[in-house]
Amino acid sequence: MSTSNAYPSSVITFTFPDDPFYGRVNDPTGAVVYQLDLKKGLLGGKKASSISRIGPKGSFEPVGEINWGGWTNSKNVVISGIDCGKLLVHRSRGLFSSGEYWFTAGDGREYYWKKKECFAASGQRVATYTRKMIRLRHSNTPASLSVDQSYSAPAVLDFIVVSALMLEKKREDEETNSTNAAVNAASASAASSGGC
Repeated sequence: MSTSNAYPSSVITFTFPDDPFYGRVNDPTGAVVYQLDLKKGLLGGKKASSISRIGPKGSFEPVGEINWGGWTNSKNVVISGIDCGKLLVHRSRGLFSSGEYWFTAGDGREYYWKKKECFAASGQRVATYTRKMIRLRHSNTPASLSVDQSYSAPAVLDFIVVSALMLEKKREDEETNSTNAAVNAASASAASSGGC
């Protein structure tokens, strides 16, 4: 069975000009398609995100909410009023595989993320997420989500957007944990060598 991972000719690129977790999500014309709101916890960490689609006449239509979890509760996702639990299910294909994160969208079909790319269960690439790039001497490049136009109906796109946010948060948490581990190791090394 041969599958193609290439995009068809029609791809829609959505940008996150403010931040990947709050603010606007724009279509290629610059029109706001989604609005992301972020509630921060007591210590400034991400507590919950709400996602709204901009409907006719500029009205906000709630799409979903992500409870990022914390000390007292675990991560939970609600999309279109349906409790999706954790939404993403991790499946590993081997000992050294980082695995894939699967979800079922509103169209009843399964999709999965592998690194920064989303695929239909058939192997057809559906979307690619590009992280925000911060540059010192040039303008910053906002995060973006390029989606095959045939998967841009709200029943699928809402799930792609929410799952992309979840994976970006996972990457962010892993980077923070990695940085903290490196700082702790350096501190422990300095303390054991009696450095001053």
